[in-house]
Amino acid sequence: MEDVIFEVKGPHAVAIPGAAVLAAYPNRTYVTGQTDQDGQCLLRLYRTDQEMTVLVAADGYLPYHATTVPQERKRIVAELEPSKDGRKAALFTRSTGYLPGVEGRINPHRDGYVYADNIAIDGALATPAVRFEIGQPLQFLDVFGVETTVRFLVVEGQFSLLEYTEPEAYVGV
Repeated sequence: MEDVIFEVKGPHAVAIPGAAVLAAYPNRTYVTGQTDQDGQCLLRLYRTDQEMTVLVAADGYLPYHATTVPQERKRIVAELEPSKDGRKAALFTRSTGYLPGVEGRINPHRDGYVYADNIAIDGALATPAVRFEIGQPLQFLDVFGVETTVRFLVVEGQFSLLEYTEPEAYVGV
């Protein structure tokens, strides 16, 4: 096992604490962690000689997706772009996840279907699922009238990276 530091930075090399980091092997197994106050996340990798997928999600930044071969490098730098228009990033592991402010579980599948608990997608309840394409915007509306637009950027095995807009509650007419 080798220790590799994943360093997550914003513009001007500013450290990003609290970022979710995922490093996936070609067989789709993965390790995860969270950056510390210095924007660093130490992950133990059993191999560093093959291409890995690196996904990062952090508050106030756009989703990050890259491939890299760690090799002899003991530090991988991920430079995130700030969100200027309210878009957010989320990283789901264990096949499913939740978006802050949206009621209901979201379960995207690699085969291009998303299952959602009590969430309407593009105007209809996902019964049992709704078809999607990578990068396609989907309109989500939960049981409390909270609405957001979601784009799945990566859906692999048991992990997903997505981008979504700030959830907005229905305010009435």
